[in-house]
Amino acid sequence: MESGALGSIKKGDPVSYREVQVGEVLHAELGSESTNVFVHVNIWPKYTALVRANSVFWNASGLQAHFGLFSGLDISVESLEALLAGGIAFATPDEPGPQVGNGAAFRIVAKAKEDWLSWAPRIGRVVETVVHAPAAAMQKGVDILVPGNEGADLPEASADSVPEGVIAPAKHAPHRHGGHRGP
Repeated sequence: MESGALGSIKKGDPVSYREVQVGEVLHAELGSESTNVFVHVNIWPKYTALVRANSVFWNASGLQAHFGLFSGLDISVESLEALLAGGIAFATPDEPGPQVGNGAAFRIVAKAKEDWLSWAPRIGRVVETVVHAPAAAMQKGVDILVPGNEGADLPEASADSVPEGVIAPAKHAPHRHGGHRGP
Protein backbone atom coordinates (compact mmCIF):
# COMPACT_ATOMS: atom_id res chain seq x y z
CA MET A 1 0.00 0.00 0.00
CA GLU A 2 1.19 3.48 -0.76
CA SER A 3 0.64 6.74 1.08
CA GLY A 4 2.04 10.25 0.91
CA ALA A 5 2.98 10.06 4.60
CA LEU A 6 2.89 7.44 7.32
CA GLY A 7 0.83 9.47 9.77
CA SER A 8 0.23 7.48 12.94
CA ILE A 9 0.26 4.05 11.24
CA LYS A 10 2.76 1.68 12.85
CA LYS A 11 3.80 -1.97 12.92
CA GLY A 12 1.15 -4.17 14.53
CA ASP A 13 -1.74 -1.76 13.87
CA PRO A 14 -4.98 -3.48 12.82
CA VAL A 15 -6.30 -3.65 9.27
CA SER A 16 -10.09 -3.58 9.54
CA TYR A 17 -13.07 -4.38 7.36
CA ARG A 18 -16.43 -3.16 8.73
CA GLU A 19 -14.65 -2.45 12.04
CA VAL A 20 -13.54 -6.09 12.37
CA GLN A 21 -9.80 -6.75 12.41
CA VAL A 22 -8.89 -8.85 9.37
CA GLY A 23 -5.13 -8.32 9.32
CA GLU A 24 -2.27 -6.20 10.58
CA VAL A 25 0.41 -3.76 9.50
CA LEU A 26 3.76 -5.54 9.07
CA HIS A 27 6.10 -2.60 8.43
CA ALA A 28 6.55 0.64 6.51
CA GLU A 29 9.37 2.02 4.39
CA LEU A 30 10.16 5.02 2.23
CA GLY A 31 9.77 4.65 -1.52
CA SER A 32 12.87 4.48 -3.70
CA GLU A 33 12.94 8.26 -4.24
CA SER A 34 11.71 9.13 -0.73
CA THR A 35 8.56 10.78 -2.11
CA ASN A 36 6.08 8.31 -0.67
CA VAL A 37 5.69 5.61 1.97
CA PHE A 38 4.97 1.93 1.36
CA VAL A 39 3.01 0.18 4.09
CA HIS A 40 3.12 -3.62 4.03
CA VAL A 41 0.14 -5.40 5.54
CA ASN A 42 -0.93 -8.98 6.08
CA ILE A 43 -4.58 -9.86 5.50
CA TRP A 44 -5.34 -13.09 7.34
CA PRO A 45 -6.12 -16.02 4.97
CA LYS A 46 -9.78 -16.38 5.90
CA TYR A 47 -10.36 -12.73 4.90
CA THR A 48 -8.34 -12.45 1.67
CA ALA A 49 -11.49 -12.79 -0.49
CA LEU A 50 -12.62 -9.40 0.84
CA VAL A 51 -9.76 -7.58 -0.92
CA ARG A 52 -10.72 -6.84 -4.52
CA ALA A 53 -9.19 -4.80 -7.32
CA ASN A 54 -11.67 -1.98 -6.57
CA SER A 55 -11.32 -2.04 -2.76
CA VAL A 56 -10.43 1.28 -1.13
CA PHE A 57 -8.18 1.80 1.90
CA TRP A 58 -7.95 4.70 4.33
CA ASN A 59 -6.07 5.71 7.44
CA ALA A 60 -8.33 4.82 10.37
CA SER A 61 -5.87 6.06 12.94
CA GLY A 62 -7.19 8.45 15.49
CA LEU A 63 -9.48 11.38 15.23
CA GLN A 64 -10.48 13.58 12.29
CA ALA A 65 -11.65 17.11 13.06
CA HIS A 66 -12.88 19.80 10.66
CA PHE A 67 -14.08 23.27 11.51
CA GLY A 68 -16.26 25.40 9.30
CA LEU A 69 -17.39 28.94 9.98
CA PHE A 70 -21.05 28.04 9.35
CA SER A 71 -21.01 24.30 10.08
CA GLY A 72 -19.10 24.40 13.37
CA LEU A 73 -16.84 21.63 14.59
CA ASP A 74 -17.21 18.20 12.97
CA ILE A 75 -15.34 15.38 14.71
CA SER A 76 -15.27 11.85 13.34
CA VAL A 77 -13.58 8.67 14.48
CA GLU A 78 -13.48 5.29 12.72
CA SER A 79 -14.30 3.38 15.93
CA LEU A 80 -13.22 3.39 19.56
CA GLU A 81 -10.74 0.63 18.69
CA ALA A 82 -9.30 2.73 15.86
CA LEU A 83 -9.00 5.71 18.19
CA LEU A 84 -7.03 3.60 20.65
CA ALA A 85 -5.11 1.32 18.27
CA GLY A 86 -4.97 3.22 14.97
CA GLY A 87 -4.61 1.30 11.76
CA ILE A 88 -5.99 1.02 8.27
CA ALA A 89 -9.57 0.31 7.24
CA PHE A 90 -10.94 -0.76 3.88
CA ALA A 91 -14.17 -1.31 2.02
CA THR A 92 -15.19 -3.10 -1.14
CA PRO A 93 -17.99 -1.82 -3.42
CA ASP A 94 -21.35 -3.56 -3.75
CA GLU A 95 -20.15 -4.80 -7.15
CA PRO A 96 -16.79 -6.30 -6.10
CA GLY A 97 -14.02 -6.41 -8.66
CA PRO A 98 -11.78 -9.43 -9.23
CA GLN A 99 -9.98 -10.85 -6.23
CA VAL A 100 -6.35 -9.74 -6.03
CA GLY A 101 -3.30 -11.80 -5.24
CA ASN A 102 -0.48 -11.37 -2.78
CA GLY A 103 1.50 -8.18 -3.33
CA ALA A 104 -1.34 -6.13 -4.86
CA ALA A 105 -0.80 -2.38 -4.53
CA PHE A 106 -3.37 0.10 -3.20
CA ARG A 107 -3.29 3.78 -2.26
CA ILE A 108 -4.14 4.70 1.35
CA VAL A 109 -6.20 7.89 1.54
CA ALA A 110 -6.57 10.10 4.60
CA LYS A 111 -10.30 9.61 5.14
CA ALA A 112 -13.13 7.38 3.90
CA LYS A 113 -15.72 8.89 1.60
CA GLU A 114 -19.23 8.75 3.05
CA ASP A 115 -20.58 6.30 0.44
CA TRP A 116 -17.78 3.79 1.09
CA LEU A 117 -19.15 3.22 4.58
CA SER A 118 -22.50 2.05 3.20
CA TRP A 119 -21.08 -0.52 0.77
CA ALA A 120 -22.17 -4.06 1.70
CA PRO A 121 -21.10 -6.60 -0.93
CA ARG A 122 -21.92 -10.26 -0.36
CA ILE A 123 -18.48 -11.89 -0.44
CA GLY A 124 -17.89 -15.41 0.81
CA ARG A 125 -14.82 -16.05 2.91
CA VAL A 126 -12.68 -19.08 3.67
CA VAL A 127 -13.33 -20.76 7.00
CA GLU A 128 -11.78 -23.85 8.56
CA THR A 129 -14.11 -26.51 9.85
CA VAL A 130 -13.93 -30.11 11.02
CA VAL A 131 -15.85 -32.30 8.59
CA HIS A 132 -16.84 -35.78 9.80
CA ALA A 133 -15.98 -37.65 6.62
CA PRO A 134 -13.17 -39.82 5.30
CA ALA A 135 -10.26 -37.80 3.93
CA ALA A 136 -10.75 -39.51 0.55
CA ALA A 137 -14.18 -37.84 0.27
CA MET A 138 -12.66 -34.36 0.47
CA GLN A 139 -12.13 -33.25 -3.11
CA LYS A 140 -12.01 -29.83 -4.70
CA GLY A 141 -15.51 -28.48 -5.31
CA VAL A 142 -17.30 -30.89 -2.97
CA ASP A 143 -20.37 -29.26 -1.39
CA ILE A 144 -20.38 -29.33 2.39
CA LEU A 145 -22.99 -28.04 4.80
CA VAL A 146 -21.60 -26.39 7.90
CA PRO A 147 -24.02 -25.22 10.61
CA GLY A 148 -24.10 -21.42 10.48
CA ASN A 149 -22.22 -21.48 7.16
CA GLU A 150 -24.71 -23.17 4.86
CA GLY A 151 -23.62 -23.63 1.29
CA ALA A 152 -19.86 -23.92 1.41
CA ASP A 153 -17.62 -25.70 -1.03
CA LEU A 154 -14.12 -27.06 -0.72
CA PRO A 155 -11.84 -24.79 -2.80
CA GLU A 156 -8.68 -26.81 -2.21
CA ALA A 157 -8.08 -30.53 -2.56
CA SER A 158 -5.91 -30.68 0.55
CA ALA A 159 -7.27 -31.37 4.02
CA ASP A 160 -5.67 -32.41 7.32
CA SER A 161 -6.91 -35.47 9.19
CA VAL A 162 -7.63 -35.14 12.91
CA PRO A 163 -9.30 -37.63 15.30
CA GLU A 164 -12.67 -35.85 14.98
CA GLY A 165 -12.68 -35.88 11.17
CA VAL A 166 -10.96 -33.74 8.59
CA ILE A 167 -9.99 -30.06 8.94
CA ALA A 168 -10.71 -28.51 5.58
CA PRO A 169 -10.73 -24.93 4.30
CA ALA A 170 -14.20 -24.20 2.95
CA LYS A 171 -15.27 -21.17 0.96
CA HIS A 172 -18.60 -19.78 2.08
CA ALA A 173 -21.09 -19.33 -0.75
CA PRO A 174 -24.02 -17.35 0.71
CA HIS A 175 -26.68 -17.97 -1.98
CA ARG A 176 -25.97 -21.51 -3.16
CA HIS A 177 -28.27 -23.54 -0.96
CA GLY A 178 -30.61 -20.89 0.41
CA GLY A 179 -29.83 -21.94 3.97
CA HIS A 180 -30.97 -20.18 7.12
CA ARG A 181 -29.28 -16.79 7.59
CA GLY A 182 -29.98 -16.38 11.29
CA PRO A 183 -32.25 -13.99 13.17
